[in-house]
Amino acid sequence: MAKTTDFTNFANEHPNYFPGQYLLEDDFEIQHQYFSDRQRYHNQKLHISGIIEGLEVEVITGKKSVLIKFGSAIDGNGELIVVKKDITFSDFKNLANGELYIQFSQEKQVKQQEDVADSYTRWIENPISGFAATSPANSVKLAKLTISGDTITLDTNVREYSGLSLPNSNSKALTFRSGGNANPNLAVLTGSLKIDGDLTVNGSGNSTFAGNLTVNGAANLGYESNISNFGNPMLSGFYQNGGTEITGDVPDTSHPWTHLIIARHSNINNNHQLQIAASYQNNDRLFFRKIALAGTTASNPDWNEVATRGTNVFSGAQTINNNLTVTGTGNSSFSGNLTVSGTISGKIDAGNITTGQLVVERIPNLPATKITSGELAVERIPNLSASKITSGTVSGDLTVSGNLTVTGVISGVLNLTLSSFKVAGDASTYYPVVFQDNAWSNGTMILEISRPNTHTDSGWRGSLISTFTCHSSNWGHGSEFTSAEIHQSTYFIASYMNAYHSANFIVWLKGGGTTYYWRSNHPVAVANFDTTKKVLANNETFDIKTTVDTDLQKTHVSKKSW
Repeated sequence: MAKTTDFTNFANEHPNYFPGQYLLEDDFEIQHQYFSDRQRYHNQKLHISGIIEGLEVEVITGKKSVLIKFGSAIDGNGELIVVKKDITFSDFKNLANGELYIQFSQEKQVKQQEDVADSYTRWIENPISGFAATSPANSVKLAKLTISGDTITLDTNVREYSGLSLPNSNSKALTFRSGGNANPNLAVLTGSLKIDGDLTVNGSGNSTFAGNLTVNGAANLGYESNISNFGNPMLSGFYQNGGTEITGDVPDTSHPWTHLIIARHSNINNNHQLQIAASYQNNDRLFFRKIALAGTTASNPDWNEVATRGTNVFSGAQTINNNLTVTGTGNSSFSGNLTVSGTISGKIDAGNITTGQLVVERIPNLPATKITSGELAVERIPNLSASKITSGTVSGDLTVSGNLTVTGVISGVLNLTLSSFKVAGDASTYYPVVFQDNAWSNGTMILEISRPNTHTDSGWRGSLISTFTCHSSNWGHGSEFTSAEIHQSTYFIASYMNAYHSANFIVWLKGGGTTYYWRSNHPVAVANFDTTKKVLANNETFDIKTTVDTDLQKTHVSKKSW
């Protein structure tokens, strides 16, 4: 509830004059109080304390003093302060920093009878000028002074000018005054403003409201303002880059100018913005982003492009929960993954899938008869379970992570991936290398060991092409055998044999830092190729050799053993 003035001593009567009336001292006092009470009340309740005009402060050159020019002001009690002539002030009380102020003061003067103590005939108003660390109550600040020796530095931004005070029901200040010396042409309204009609602002400056501005009529917002950084903490409104690409600009360089629309959060201590932007170019590219920074520094997160009718670039995973229909003749690019929970209809040209992944859970009901050329030609289909391929022909590379089970016939050349290892040690020594058959129960293992290029590792070291078709006993199952084809320019293989107590095949290979390439029809692991003897299951031991088996001491070997 608003604080109410104490009207106990407020004059609410004044003389009624008539011809021949006998006037007493009381009549004149009542008349004076009647007008002065009303003037002070008007000034105090309908105006705010501050400078009305004049009272400028200047530093006097060559002196440790300032000049206060004539002028007027209203204090917090509603008293009108009038300075009729310039005042020179120098009473700084040895303070280095403080505020220069002026205060209402009046005193009795012009004594009528010397022998009568209270016979003064006049109240003379004589304002007091002062200097203090903080201006006292009911004074009007004129300037802030910093004093160093005889040098006085003047700051007039502390000056406050009088204005209007609007009565209201909650005692909160609802005022209207100028922006002071810092913004002399700015009208500052403290509180909310409601306009039932149109608001027209013809000036080129800024209008600032500390409260809310509610417009029930039309509001023409004018034009965009130039900025230097898209990520600065700015007020809600409309902006532009000034025709030059600046920090935080949108990734559309088709035009040098950019539009920017901002909605700023009400907490001015944070940089929280919703931004929508687009270049001036006549296209459909539109971008948005959200800035959420605790603090008032600039922040420029990446822009997100809104899907429009033109060319769009998307970053990250895009999820479409229904059908995706592409009717254009151009290209659609995705920097991340494209996941479709619905149906992809039409043609997918695998030759145009150059980066990223096309993840296919299944390609249902795709018999070879539906493929015009009779083949499904793909560069690659990663993560495609072999069980999902039910019919048709796959030409090109097929990568299967796991087992590939074929119930029909594999025709043509089966190309298996080559791997390599290097046997260290001495070049005149042969070390047992263990090949572990991880598909022993599938039957015959075919193992190729080769080094086709005679210059591998060093010039004219030698070449080797060898194939071993074998199956180990694996604890006495009784169907073990080995068939070897060895073609070599020098002796690389000293011996070979199946392990008896495990599903392993051992080949003694020449050391000296020699590289060997190998591949197999089974999932085989090169279990151990270091330069030591090998001890396998049930202490079955394979020692290092320094001589080549007699039947292998030739460049071409074709041998079967049971």
